[in-house]
Amino acid sequence: DKPRQWLALDYTSADTPLSELEQTSKSIDSSAHMITTARVPADKPVRIAFSLNDSPDDASSENFPLAFPDLDQQLQPLPPCHDSKESMQVYKQHCKIAEEYHEVKKEIALLEERK
Repeated sequence: DKPRQWLALDYTSADTPLSELEQTSKSIDSSAHMITTARVPADKPVRIAFSLNDSPDDASSENFPLAFPDLDQQLQPLPPCHDSKESMQVYKQHCKIAEEYHEVKKEIALLEERK
């Protein structure tokens, strides 16, 4: 059984000093699961930050930079979960599809240029 991943929500006022937020996040143990809230007047903007504290893939996403920088963000292959063969296969498939998509876009651009 894998441990559950919890979602930590941090509601802060837009004028909360960044140093205060960094102190709070540094003081939280990585195994702790907590939801912090702050009362904010209705007329002030609110920033909502989401983080998965238990996510083992946080560091692994750095190993998979955007392989296709000219591809729209929503079309980028997502980094795989290294513990799952299926996830690795899906990632490889997505990379292949992204390469094919890039090639088709190049061909279309060349054909339009020739018109």
